Amino acid sequence: MAFNALSGKHADFFLTDLRSRIVGVTPIFDIDDLVNPAGIRFLEIQKYLAETGNQHRHWLALDNDASLFPRGCQKLILCNGSKGFGDVQANALFLKQACV
Repeated sequence: MAFNALSGKHADFFLTDLRSRIVGVTPIFDIDDLVNPAGIRFLEIQKYLAETGNQHRHWLALDNDASLFPRGCQKLILCNGSKGFGDVQANALFLKQACV
């Protein structure tokens, strides 16, 4: 699991078993430098994977903003911004991990 650098400082909010899976911090692109900022988090993840030699590893993203990913991104598990990670997301995570 990797964090966006802005949210990485909040890793202590995760359960201990999830904290141990945090492997790094994704880069942050300057949105002003991008021609099309749609899907920017997806691009940050792709860059992180390439820089760490992990571009062929299976990954999933938990995020509350679908606009940060390409439309219909199968890697995204969309979370509720006010409720966070719940049963719906846990089931989606389980199912997507089982397909690997």
